[in-house]
Amino acid sequence: MSEMDTKFKVVRVEDNKTFNVNDYKFVVFENERGKKLEDKPSIGSALILPPYSGFYSWMTSEIVEIINDKHFKTKNSEYKIEENGYNNV
Repeated sequence: MSEMDTKFKVVRVEDNKTFNVNDYKFVVFENERGKKLEDKPSIGSALILPPYSGFYSWMTSEIVEIINDKHFKTKNSEYKIEENGYNNV
């Protein structure tokens, strides 16, 4: 999908790897298992890109620092979520 066809761009800062998506969630863990999905990041959660069950397309490592709702650091990387020029035609 291109930027114009999606609502959000998820960017891994260190290598500029980009994912264009229409939705994203944060998975909250309990006893090392995914417990629930949330709309905002929290320490210990991980960003997950759809589909959300079975074979998801991407999931980050655990979030260790939240700069704001759309900018955070994980154990391994730093991510930013930006709005795309979504063409809702």
